[in-house]
Amino acid sequence: SGSKYTIPMPPPNVTGYLHMGHAVFVAIQDLLARFHRMIGDFTVWYPGTDHAGIATQLVVERELEKENVTRELIGRRKFEERVWEWRRQTGDRIHTQIRSLGASADWERERFTLDTNMSLAVVEAFKRLHQKGYIYRGERIVNWSPRMGTAVSDIEVEHKEEQGYLYWLRYPLYPPKGEQVRGALSDWEYVEVATTRPETILGDSALAIPKNDLRYAGLTKRIALNPITYRPMRILEDEAVNKEFGSGIVKVTPAHSAVDWEIAKRHDVDGISIFDTKARVLNHSSIPQTYHGLDRYKARKAVWEELEDNDLAIKKTPHRYSVPRSQRGGEIIEPMLSSEWFVNMSQLAQNAKRKVLDSNHGVEFVPGRFKGEFMRWLDNIQDWCISRKLWWGHRIPVWYIKRENSSPEDSNTRIFRESSEKGEISEKNSREYVVASTRAEAEKIAFETFSNKTEVGKQEPCVLDTWFSSALWPFAVPGWPIDTNGFDYTTLYPASVLETGYDILFF
Repeated sequence: SGSKYTIPMPPPNVTGYLHMGHAVFVAIQDLLARFHRMIGDFTVWYPGTDHAGIATQLVVERELEKENVTRELIGRRKFEERVWEWRRQTGDRIHTQIRSLGASADWERERFTLDTNMSLAVVEAFKRLHQKGYIYRGERIVNWSPRMGTAVSDIEVEHKEEQGYLYWLRYPLYPPKGEQVRGALSDWEYVEVATTRPETILGDSALAIPKNDLRYAGLTKRIALNPITYRPMRILEDEAVNKEFGSGIVKVTPAHSAVDWEIAKRHDVDGISIFDTKARVLNHSSIPQTYHGLDRYKARKAVWEELEDNDLAIKKTPHRYSVPRSQRGGEIIEPMLSSEWFVNMSQLAQNAKRKVLDSNHGVEFVPGRFKGEFMRWLDNIQDWCISRKLWWGHRIPVWYIKRENSSPEDSNTRIFRESSEKGEISEKNSREYVVASTRAEAEKIAFETFSNKTEVGKQEPCVLDTWFSSALWPFAVPGWPIDTNGFDYTTLYPASVLETGYDILFF
């Protein structure tokens, strides 16, 4: 007899067991659902579970390790079969536990984020966002998990202040123009630089000084020498340099620091990647062979020892600084330059702000202080890295194509080229692709566009960030996009309330 009242349950991960946080949300949402039923509202509480890409894959890979097997050894198809088998064995555990708490959810409407309908919603959302220009592929600095071999989102990284060291060293300076080089490197004129990660000297491309710092007047006219790779390096002047850190001069490692990447783009400096996906030093011609294959921490020790041997190390002092650690297992995250798929968030963030600020839409935050936090997050949001180099999850619906006489100048509404919009990927290295649900659809698009001169190659191997599908949950569960004329979508959407922990606000 009353109004409609709808709550989408935040889907718990299928891994593990319920914890106190789950018990809290079940208690609160159950209270809301029962109350609104009692006052006569047509009440629906949608239950479900999340496939939890990284967490689930990590659990199954640990099981494989017990058998001395890796996912690479058994291949993608068999690995996916293994994960689905694990899901069948353990997936009901979360469902059973939630019901045992007395949750009065509408269990006939239960969903799983890898259900067929949810998968269709993910593909449709990707297509629409890509067609509107929000999704692009390019090289950017990402938070890299060496253990999992994939990028993780900013919000999945916890920055903790920890005790470490500040390494002070000399960067030799080439003599001014017209003067000859004389003596050993330790006898050259030099500048002092401090760093917490000496292993990244292998990828240094420049030094940088603060804007208008009189201490270093004229230094931008000089050329520095990388003390390990012997690479000549420019000395830049940039507003991002903190003159209070160390000596006020910083090393610039564009491929392994988000700040340095931005500095390098402003000054047209190349980045040099020094680590592979497991954070081991690459066998790169610009890196001395003695470092090839070393783990990042062994490389740190070896670099410092070489600096000491060459009288270029000054001192090592205790230092507390912020260390990025993964929420999954606590490993130290490595900032790395990687080719990934991103969502351009600037316009989407503005759209969200307008919805929240528009009184007609009735978006209310309880407690109210979180509205301010939400708005500040939107004001400072970065593009969202949505690709994960995993095998469990929604595979990105992109198919790469090969065709005769293709060129970057070709323009077609259904054939796309990896983005060079932000200067990350050069046209000579970019590939053409189509966005399609299946190989058959990709072949149809390619054939209709270029006849038989086109070959559809492999599908993009990456899967989407779990939160890409979770973000669709409130409107995909009632039926979007395949049942938008059905009762649930037309009557029960939009939801009346989204209840969750404050830390999830930013997901």
